[in-house]
Amino acid sequence: MFEKAIALIVLLACIVVAVHMALPAAKRRWMEERGRRAWLKVQRAWYWAAGWRQRREMHKYAQAEADAAIKRARRGSQMVEGEWDGNVYRPKSFDGKKRDKRDLH
Repeated sequence: MFEKAIALIVLLACIVVAVHMALPAAKRRWMEERGRRAWLKVQRAWYWAAGWRQRREMHKYAQAEADAAIKRARRGSQMVEGEWDGNVYRPKSFDGKKRDKRDLH
């Protein structure tokens, strides 16, 4: 069975080469360019498939770092006393004066 598969692959390669040789020069260049593009697509797919594990690990690392940053921010905001003005948190150590909301400067 294995020998038949190899023989079939060799036969197909011979047919492709014979057709390639029989084509005019312009069609031959077109065929070579299509083959080059197909090969590049295969390479890109292979590199993408080979890098999936690294991308997954980087995603896990980034998620862990984001979770740690969120925990630090939550822990830090509980230590400083202050008050909420809408969705703005003002620590008591920040200038204690209330400002007019319309005055942006």
